[in-house]
Amino acid sequence: MLKTVIVDDHEFFRKTLRDYLLGIDRVIVAGEAGNGREAVELVKNLLPQLVLMDIRMPELDGIKAGEIIKQIMPETIVILYTAYDTEICGREGMTLANRCLPKDRLFDEIPAIIGKLI
Repeated sequence: MLKTVIVDDHEFFRKTLRDYLLGIDRVIVAGEAGNGREAVELVKNLLPQLVLMDIRMPELDGIKAGEIIKQIMPETIVILYTAYDTEICGREGMTLANRCLPKDRLFDEIPAIIGKLI
């Protein structure tokens, strides 16, 4: 089973992503967070294999939260996504994320990402 955490400040998007993931065999949505600080705490407690996280969030953005998560659990796969700043994916500071995607491609890419992890 692939233990997954979803991090997005938009509750409706989290629900949509959760419902999508629950339709994939051997994927467990272990937790959800609405900001980067919550995400870091969830990862410490739940020890997921995969974190799907928005970049733009209040309190602690996805880039900084991803860096902290990778320091705590380097084996956790962190996939960042963004609806606005797609050029940010190639910038310095993204080195600790395993992947960065435009939000509109996330659902297309998830099956391949998960397929490599299961």
